[in-house]
Amino acid sequence: MYFGHFAVATALKASKPNVPALPLFIGAGVIDIVNGLMIIGGADTVRGNLETLPYLYFDLVFIDWDHSLLMAAVWSGLFAWLCYHFYKSKNIAFWAFACSMLHWLADVPVHNQDLMCTSDCNSSTWNFHFQAALHVLSKAVIWL
Repeated sequence: MYFGHFAVATALKASKPNVPALPLFIGAGVIDIVNGLMIIGGADTVRGNLETLPYLYFDLVFIDWDHSLLMAAVWSGLFAWLCYHFYKSKNIAFWAFACSMLHWLADVPVHNQDLMCTSDCNSSTWNFHFQAALHVLSKAVIWL
């Protein structure tokens, strides 16, 4: 499951050799680290389901506090802020943010419609925002 997230961090590291690997690889997992904490704290809801294949074995009932587009940006921004204060570099903070947000983008094809824009998105809003976000992110990646 993490292969795709670490692949993003590896590709960014290869293209940005002056950025340390640690913020990229941690950035690739920040959203899932927060997800685990939110599940333990009771803010997110998952249910065990042995029928969910091939690897999860649980249903992601409510994960909007970390995997919605808005909250992914918030947690990624907080992580970037921490990186900025630790490394004293806007460049490192930017790429840490980008890697963390690319986590969300890498989740889109494999999640079962549980990635929302915000916690109160309906499906038509989701489709519009998803298409807009994908367009903007693809343009940003091409530009970089």
